[in-house]
Amino acid sequence: YQRRVHGERNRWLWRISGCGMRRFFSPQTTKLRTAGELCKVLATALPNVGLDGPRHEKANLEVSRCLTDMKYTLYGIEGGPDPKASDCDELCAGLLNENGQLLHRLLHALPKIEFEARKDVAFLVSFMLRQLTPPGRFLTVEYFLRHTDLLDILVQGHQNEEVSTNCGTILREAVRHEILAKYVLFTENLFYPFFRYISLASFDLASNAFATFKDLLTRHSSVYSQYLDQQYDKFFPEFNELLQTTNYFTRRSSFQLLAQLLQDRNNGAVTLRYVADARHLRLAMLGLVDSSPHLQLDAFHVFKVIVAAPDKPEGVRMMLLDNREKLTEFIRNMHKDREDQGDAQLAVEKKVVLNEISQLAA
Repeated sequence: YQRRVHGERNRWLWRISGCGMRRFFSPQTTKLRTAGELCKVLATALPNVGLDGPRHEKANLEVSRCLTDMKYTLYGIEGGPDPKASDCDELCAGLLNENGQLLHRLLHALPKIEFEARKDVAFLVSFMLRQLTPPGRFLTVEYFLRHTDLLDILVQGHQNEEVSTNCGTILREAVRHEILAKYVLFTENLFYPFFRYISLASFDLASNAFATFKDLLTRHSSVYSQYLDQQYDKFFPEFNELLQTTNYFTRRSSFQLLAQLLQDRNNGAVTLRYVADARHLRLAMLGLVDSSPHLQLDAFHVFKVIVAAPDKPEGVRMMLLDNREKLTEFIRNMHKDREDQGDAQLAVEKKVVLNEISQLAA
């Protein structure tokens, strides 16, 4: 009778809170299932996820339980013993097994499983992507390279409100590995959808997509510098559209990222090419006169790179000369409050820019 009541209580807890509170209320003596048992139960339950009726409810419940136990196998239980390396290895091997393809099936089923279970999937896969297996191999990275359609699932998931955060978490963990970052960057149908995702009206979707977009363009210098150099003519026309969008978050974040890219020494050749184009100076000037003081400052950090460049082309020089008086007055008065509050760095940068403009020969 007590076991039946205890079981009913656990089922109730699972329904109201997913898997997050199960271990809190369960006896500390409860023994986790072995990696083999968990993989077997998960393989049986996954095909029924997404079906109508009681079978779907039961399958979702079992998948959630399995994922919680898998998470505890890898990360341990708070207040309990540390996880065993042998258990972690066995579980990861089971999920990566090519015959069962559990990891593959799990990511495909991500939109169909419960909210808390999706979070557990992100924890699991992130752990697996970080796991180094002797002799120095990242088996999950190799799995992703063999099953590149999983990268496509993660990219497309950025536009789905239900799984966007989970897909972003996993993909950002994946592109910590240079080989996966390079694959995504240089695969057009994987990278270029981000230009659309970061312009979405939903702030949650746009900000999550932008976080992944930024990681791809800033994490591995040997990869992103090569990409920007080789794909300059395709990348920057798309990127410049972001600098003109009416979406405030997208526009401001894009100016911030652009300033970072232009000031990165690894992108030296790209920067020289970018600042030599008068159209880019115009975009920076439009940002300077935006109604948002915050966006003005972000645009200024792009503007200062263009102005400070030596040997300015005629188009850039003439545009600066034609607007010299207005630019001088605007920059002199820009963010005076920050200078008054002791922002010495901004004061120095403004002085340098004003000096460059004043020395332009007609």
